[in-house]
Amino acid sequence: MCDGYKKAEEKEIQMTAVPKKKGTRILGLDNATNTTGYAIFENGELLTYGIKKTSKNDPIRKAAELKQWLVGMLKLWEIDYLALENVQYQGNPQTLITPAKLLGILENAAFEVTNLEPIVVYASTWKSHCQIEGKTRAAQKEDAQNFVKRKFNIVATQDACDAICLTIYAVNQIKLNQMVTFIS
Repeated sequence: MCDGYKKAEEKEIQMTAVPKKKGTRILGLDNATNTTGYAIFENGELLTYGIKKTSKNDPIRKAAELKQWLVGMLKLWEIDYLALENVQYQGNPQTLITPAKLLGILENAAFEVTNLEPIVVYASTWKSHCQIEGKTRAAQKEDAQNFVKRKFNIVATQDACDAICLTIYAVNQIKLNQMVTFIS
């Protein structure tokens, strides 16, 4: 990890002071059991971003820690919508089962707090929306970092950049759905 991204990770772990709410807030997560990227947008503008690292050693405790953190974030930031990254099969059943369990736990926790179903997005969907390219996962992660650097002038970790990109997609979907609702 180069120095710029190491410093970005250190900065991202520190919590930002919560500004007074002025509109619709969306929290997007690049959810994972070890390091979860997050981004919060309000009225389409990026408020904050970062990573949450779990400190526990086994999947159940990691999921419980992340669930408690998510509930705290939803309440503290007065989140209106939550976007989560969907799971995908990568050839090993265990790499699908553990993330799928975590996704279900986070969906349920979010529903209990917000009474709304979270927006669950496939990585390929938000990558297409943000025009993230690359043949390998590593190349796509680097392109997401470059996208965030161009759009926001931010140097951030891969997990935070993925969360920012996912949340950009969710913001646009919510705007589109609200337009359709108003027109109907």
